[in-house]
This record gives sequence, structure tokens and C-alpha cells, in this order.
Amino acid sequence: MIHEEVKKGLNHLIEKDRIFHAVIFSGTEGIGKKTLARSFAMAIHCESKDMRPCGVCPSCIKHKTGNHPDYREVYPEKDKKVIGVNVVREAFEDLYIKPLLSDKKIIFIPEADLLEAPGQNAMLKSFEEPPSYGVIILAVKNLSSLLATIKSRAVIYELNPVSQKKIEEILMGKHPEKAEEIPFIASFSGGLIGKAVSLCENDEFATLREEAIRLMLSFPKSRYAALKLSDFFKEKEEKEAVLFDIALSFFRDLSVCKEGSGDFINSDFSDEIISSAKDISKKGAANALFLLSEAKSKKSKNAIYDLWITNLFIEMWEVLNG
Repeated sequence: MIHEEVKKGLNHLIEKDRIFHAVIFSGTEGIGKKTLARSFAMAIHCESKDMRPCGVCPSCIKHKTGNHPDYREVYPEKDKKVIGVNVVREAFEDLYIKPLLSDKKIIFIPEADLLEAPGQNAMLKSFEEPPSYGVIILAVKNLSSLLATIKSRAVIYELNPVSQKKIEEILMGKHPEKAEEIPFIASFSGGLIGKAVSLCENDEFATLREEAIRLMLSFPKSRYAALKLSDFFKEKEEKEAVLFDIALSFFRDLSVCKEGSGDFINSDFSDEIISSAKDISKKGAANALFLLSEAKSKKSKNAIYDLWITNLFIEMWEVLNG
């Protein structure tokens, strides 16, 4: 169970019939806020007197199949990138129609960052004067995208990353056949359960990482290895973001190794990393990692990718080798 303390607090409110009329779950992409919000909505409607949500009562089944008449999720219109004011108005007008099966009627906006100011203003009345049975739930990556008038009228839960141990437990329960890969995935995910599950279920990622790490293990040995790695990045340019994350994890492990620690992200390659790090300096490893980190955060959108990535890896190779 992730975000266990938050869930306990929410279930306590349900048991005491003290459910807030507006709740915001805030956190970075993949942290589990949508899963938590849907579980909360299901628990509100759950017919069980013991564990909520039970997952098996008629109301829970309706939630699972997307057929509960008193629960609604709000998304942008087809081919739109924002949630328009008309969509918001229609959804919140429906909130004032009494629930059919339950004591509560719930509206959930899973991508509340996509609400423009007019849309937020259109739902403000429901935040200020909600119907007694109404519950509004928002999931948002960036709290600053919401108007102060919205935030001040809701209870906000800012979610923290999930522990590596907890992620490993969840992944082992779902995919025991990937036991060897799971420690890496749990560490690599940075506490984001959504990211961890996605990576575990993506066989293409495992292959991509294997190829990238093999090239990086040879990186300190020769300038040619640096050029081979840059060629690989060019070939896989559409996967640039995940390749940068893999590279950062590897060069971080090199740096950690030179510091005398064995706390590797890529723990399944620990022996090879130790061997690869033998002929480089602590300073060189730290400088290479710094260059890579800076490149990821400051890359110019106007840069010619082939030239930029080649120069980056050549410069990293030079600092790595003094």
C-alpha cells in the first residue's frame, strides 16, 4: 500500500462522515496521486463496513468498470490540450443534481494542471458553496497552476516519494519473474511508483538500458568509446529523456564508486562498474557527472543534436581522464 498514512487519514474521515468537500492531491508525475484519488473516491462510495475500498461490493465494481453514476472524471475535449470552460461548466452543473445510488456525488479532475483560469473560475462557486453531497477531487503536478481562490477552499495533500523498499515490494508482487531487475528499477524510479511500474512492464526499456550501460562501461577506456556512445544517443534520439536518466544513473554510480561507496543504482552491474572505475580519478568522475547533469538541464532547443551530443561526450571523456 502506497501513501499509507494519507490513506488512513482519509479513511478515518470517511468513517466519521467528515469528508472534505474539496481535496487536492499534489505531486510530481508518477508519484501515485491519481491512483490515490481514485481509491479515495471508491472508498467514499464503498458499501463495506470494514475495509474501504473493499473492491468487491456493487459500488466498487461500478468504479472499476467506469460505470458509477455518482462519479465523474473530467478531461479536455478531444484534440484539445486544455480543459475548456464549457467542459467545466457542464460537469459542475451536473454536480448539483442529487446522487442516484450514494450519499455523495464526486467529480475528479486527474490533470488539473490543464485547467485554464476561466475554467477554474467557473468551478469556484462549487468550491465556495458546494452541495452538501458534493465532493471535488483534483490531482495536480504543480500547485502553482491553481488559483489561490481554489487552493484556499480545499484540503491539500502534498505527496512524497515512495520508499525504495516499498516499491520493490509492490513490483515483486506484480512481477516476481523480474526479481533481478527490480532493485534497479526501484532505485532508478526516484520514489515514483507510476514510473517504476511502467519501467517494469516495458521490456524495451530493459534492452535499451542493457545496450547503453554496456557502452558506458567502455567509456573511460578510449575516446573512440565516447564517440560510440554519442552515436548510440543519435540513433535513439527519440528516447533522449530516458537515455539521459540511464546515463546519469551510471555516471553517478562511477562517482559513488570513487568515493568508496557501494550504494549503486545499477547494482546488477556493480562488478563491471568497479572495474570500469579503476583508472579514473574521483575528481574526474565528479566532473563528468556534473557536465552530464548540466547538459540535461540546460540543453538549448536550438542546438544541432548530433554535434551537441558528440561534443558533450568528448568533453566528458576528457574530464574523466584528466
